[in-house]
Amino acid sequence: MAIWKYTSIALLSSVTLAAHSSEPISTAYLTSWGLPEDATAMEKSNANHILLSFGEWDANLNIKTSDGIATVPEYDPYWMQSGYIFWTQDKFKSPERKYLIAFGGQTYEQIWDYITTDEDRDILVDKLVGVLDTKFPVYKKNASPEEVLTCLDTNWDGSCNYSNYQFVGEVQLDGLDFDFEKAARITEEENENLIKLISDLRQRKPDTILSLTTYHVGADPVNCADNSVFEGCSYTEDQRSSHHGEVLPALTQGKDLFDMFNVMAYDAGKNFDYKQAMKNYAQAVGDASKVVLGVTINAQWAPKDQDPRGNFVETRENNLERGSWQSTNGYGGTFVWAFGASTENLSFSDQVDYYNAVIQAYGDNVSTDPVLEPAFNVYSRVDQKLLNRNGLGEPAPGNLYHIDFVLNDDTVDTVSFDISNVYWTKPWRWTVILARAVNNANLDYAFVTSNEDNENTGEILASGYRNKLVIDSNQVSNVIIRSENIVNLDIDAAYTGTTLTSGDTLTLKVNFTDGTSLDFSDTVTSSSPVVIKSIQLGNE
Repeated sequence: MAIWKYTSIALLSSVTLAAHSSEPISTAYLTSWGLPEDATAMEKSNANHILLSFGEWDANLNIKTSDGIATVPEYDPYWMQSGYIFWTQDKFKSPERKYLIAFGGQTYEQIWDYITTDEDRDILVDKLVGVLDTKFPVYKKNASPEEVLTCLDTNWDGSCNYSNYQFVGEVQLDGLDFDFEKAARITEEENENLIKLISDLRQRKPDTILSLTTYHVGADPVNCADNSVFEGCSYTEDQRSSHHGEVLPALTQGKDLFDMFNVMAYDAGKNFDYKQAMKNYAQAVGDASKVVLGVTINAQWAPKDQDPRGNFVETRENNLERGSWQSTNGYGGTFVWAFGASTENLSFSDQVDYYNAVIQAYGDNVSTDPVLEPAFNVYSRVDQKLLNRNGLGEPAPGNLYHIDFVLNDDTVDTVSFDISNVYWTKPWRWTVILARAVNNANLDYAFVTSNEDNENTGEILASGYRNKLVIDSNQVSNVIIRSENIVNLDIDAAYTGTTLTSGDTLTLKVNFTDGTSLDFSDTVTSSSPVVIKSIQLGNE
């Protein structure tokens, strides 16, 4: 068992950094069919994530998108695919809205058969990275001369023909969604293949948004397939689903790989217990705030004994109630199927208005407390060299570890955690693993870690903790936060200077990626700072 010692931790007052709290997830699938020619109706949408539907890869791992919605087109001054024009123009106007390609869905369920080998996954990851790196040209008709960057079509006299499509800019995708569903039950091998693919992709693109979309009963106990079992089951019709618990391996192993988990909490009839389904997903993922409740404004499947047509349309009242419920119970938000094609003949503008109402229902749990002056806590650290010198080696997947914090009053706080998947099996990731374990334990103190050289440039990648952010920087006066997922955040800033005592004042400048910044300070108020005398890491 390894033991490290380090110096005092000064415990300061903690105030939520509300000024840059990001909003809950509000996602809409955007079909490549059924879209209007004009994208302006999208501008009033409050959805902050859009999933382009759908993408696939074939047996040769060539990537395609439905109706070319996310495929760079050949330039034509007169006509281009409406889906492509629609989303690129909206992304150009609203860069803060995140756009992802949704790969899979039941129509393209065969894609999961093509990632069974390391070689195939490596090839596909290269191509997915290529898609994420693609700069998609934005074309617009009737653009003003000031908007046109390059005139691609001219009149007979050589003047620019602004009435036709002209090049006005470029946009890029923000991430990828994996719509992991099949008509048949998804196998354990298919779960493993997906996790291997995502692990490799996450290493190549650590900052991209990755989401997983799965069936309503995917996190149910597997034995819910038995009609005599009811405990923990979200679907309890006489004829049970073949999909109960089918994605549990992907959820448990992918909880640190995916940014959000979209639950298709529909297409299961009027008696479906969506609250139980969400509970099951939250338990599997270990973080309800990453679990997103699916609603639909289209017709959905239902057992024949509930509806002779085999489908029904959820009421607006129920959809609004679900938006409020998930927010009140700590879930991450909602997604809607879908913008675009409508079984209920809703105009695109009506679809946007409907989903905006669902998003508005989130407000039931929004705090009305006044925004307080931000403050930060300052702690000492454990550095990577100390960890390496103690011969920890590579973290082992599936092993259960514990950390004992021995305090100056001889009390001991213990935090237990496991290594969920191969993504974390590198020695240099110990620092992140330990920091996450401590923060997830909601202790009254925390430690932060430094890199191999015990120094940083002042720019750090803010991990997506939803309650606390650990900052490690020698240049604590100018920390740059490069995180898009800052929610109800306390800032913990590592300080590597002199020992802190009561009355000391430290200042912190935080630069956010949107160009804004915060300058604030805090004073050490504790006359007897918490001191951790030693840390012990054990493998159970």
